[in-house]
Amino acid sequence: MKAGIFTSMILMLTTFCAAQDHGFLEFNGSIDYGYRLHFSDADNSIFQTDNKEVPKFGYRLGLAYNLPVKENLVLKAGARFVTARYKTKEVQILGIPMPETFRSIIAYDYLEVPLAVRLEKPVKKWKSFWELGLTPSMYLETTQKLYRNGEEGTYTTKESKEVVNQFALGGYVSHGILYKIHEIVQIYGALALRMNFSPTLDNGIAKEYLMNAGFEMGVQLGL
Repeated sequence: MKAGIFTSMILMLTTFCAAQDHGFLEFNGSIDYGYRLHFSDADNSIFQTDNKEVPKFGYRLGLAYNLPVKENLVLKAGARFVTARYKTKEVQILGIPMPETFRSIIAYDYLEVPLAVRLEKPVKKWKSFWELGLTPSMYLETTQKLYRNGEEGTYTTKESKEVVNQFALGGYVSHGILYKIHEIVQIYGALALRMNFSPTLDNGIAKEYLMNAGFEMGVQLGL
């Protein structure tokens, strides 16, 4: 189902871009180092996780339409598939006839629609830029890999709206360099910081916010 929704979004965006006579169609991807924050509703303090959770790499894949509106000012809209991950450290539990070890990797899958503004500073074929954006997103599913004594077991769930918010709003800021390799072809790389403004998890006792830092790469084709 998620593949069908994502494909439909990509086809609609591609069709829209094909109808334009200016701007850039962008294909992008990102490797993200993600984590989550817990907050207590009781006192708005960060929950103690006893250092049992650590960051984990995730990724983003998608495309976008870049529309220059002024010199060095660009508006951007797109669609991306997102997998945000974190993991738990290995713990040992007393068992019979011998102790057992457990660790897990948790991944949230989303479809997001980045909406951003980019300020560019050109120097010959190079452009440095700052990009600031919002990322409304739709929750798809949660996948958890549980390792028991080193053996993997995987299960996928679609959490209910009472557990995981089906829609989330986040934001990001990125700084990078864009290079023009042809009249209608540009490539770029950027460092990005992202965080959800709305909680991913809200069970009445605690709230969870996803955050990550990553490196994004992309190619832009002139229309």
